[in-house]
Amino acid sequence: MQFSAQGDLIFSASTDKNVIIWDAGTCVRVKKLTGHQGIVNSCSTSRDANKALLCSASDDKTVRIWDTRKRGVVSTFKDDYQLTAVTFNDAADQVIVGGIENVLKVYDMRKNKLLYTMAGHFDTITGLALSPDGNLVLSNSMDNSCKWSTIEEMSKLVNSMFVCFSMHLGHKTVCADKPEPQNTDRSPAQL
Repeated sequence: MQFSAQGDLIFSASTDKNVIIWDAGTCVRVKKLTGHQGIVNSCSTSRDANKALLCSASDDKTVRIWDTRKRGVVSTFKDDYQLTAVTFNDAADQVIVGGIENVLKVYDMRKNKLLYTMAGHFDTITGLALSPDGNLVLSNSMDNSCKWSTIEEMSKLVNSMFVCFSMHLGHKTVCADKPEPQNTDRSPAQL
């Protein structure tokens, strides 16, 4: 679920295979976007309100790009695995997606193709977020980790891995890319 860039709309993913656009002020459904053949696990909107784009990721192994001014799909990317998390890059010309394959994939909407894949998680990716400045992508996973990478690192495939953001489990700090307990508490500012 996510607000539009202007805050007047809410976008929701659903088990009924649809993406719904709601009026944020009245909570009334404005549009129902149909086309997925499986549960829609995630949706995300472009930050640029002028682009009016929404992306969705589904168990049908597709990422769909929607024009929110219409009800139609602008573009579709097909994957081999169910997809559980999706976000646009800051310019909304690339889509970052993750799922049960445990990797992030970046698709270029202009070239309509997969640009690169980033490994680093050991279980299903369940969420993605872009930093306010658009330079970092944060992912979380069922492997009890959050990881981040700069968009620049992703495009250059630096180490093809993410920096681990530690998760606290009981009294231990566990980092998914290093299974032994360790103190890895770092913020993006310390990179």
